Formats: sequence, C-alpha cells, structure tokens
Amino acid sequence: MIQDFTFERRGRSSAAALIIAGVYIVLIVAMLFLNVSIWIVGIVFVFTLPAIWDLTKDTRSGMFLSENDISWFHGKNSATIELSEIERFRIDLRMDRSVKLSVELKSGRKIRLPQPSTPPLKDLERELTLRELAFRKNPFALL
Repeated sequence: MIQDFTFERRGRSSAAALIIAGVYIVLIVAMLFLNVSIWIVGIVFVFTLPAIWDLTKDTRSGMFLSENDISWFHGKNSATIELSEIERFRIDLRMDRSVKLSVELKSGRKIRLPQPSTPPLKDLERELTLRELAFRKNPFALL
C-alpha cells in the first residue's frame, strides 16, 4: 500500500518578506542616490503587488495524491480528479526553472494546475513513478 502524498505551500514566509523588503530598499536607494525616475520605481512597485497580496492574505496552495484521486487547491479554488480518468501528466520545465503541470484526461481535455499548487519536481516525479502514473516531461517549454 502506497502512502498518500501531501504538499502544501503558504503565501506568508520570511523569505518572501525579506525579498520584498530588499526590493523596496533597492528602489529607495536608486531613487535617492542614483536619480532613477519615479516612473521606473512605480513600474517595479506595481510588479511587487501580487507578492504583497500573497504575504498579507497568506494564501494556501497544495496538492494531495491518494490511491484513487488527485486534488489540489489554491486560495478558494480547488479541484479533484479520479486517477482512472487521467491519461497522463504533462510536466513542462521552463527556462526560469519553474514547473508547469497539466493533467491530460482520457476525454482529451487538458487541465492545468495552478503554479503554487505544484510540488517540487523531484517529489512530483517520485510520487508519479511510485504510483505508476504516466507522465511526459518536456524540458524548457517557453509557453
């Protein structure tokens, strides 16, 4: 009997807080001492807003893989699929080393898991292999 696999990630972490603080310090220093335009600082600031949102809301994401089904959640969204309905998993590795995971159903439909719900690649491959679930790994997919 194979044990259930559980993966969970939280949006609030000390690493995220330190990175955001570091970005803001660099922006302030660049604006004060390097005369960087306020427009450039504003654009970079806008790109940090999703990270601030995750940090304040402490968004939970994760995946659960059992003998019969796979389920995942991100924030208020969640889904469950029976393993018998799955043709294979598609793992796309991107150039920035992130992983995009899709589930290809026997009906031909493709479902993409949210990025934060995807476990680390080593753990994912180990669990899929352990359960003898078909998967295809595509290195460096840009889209």
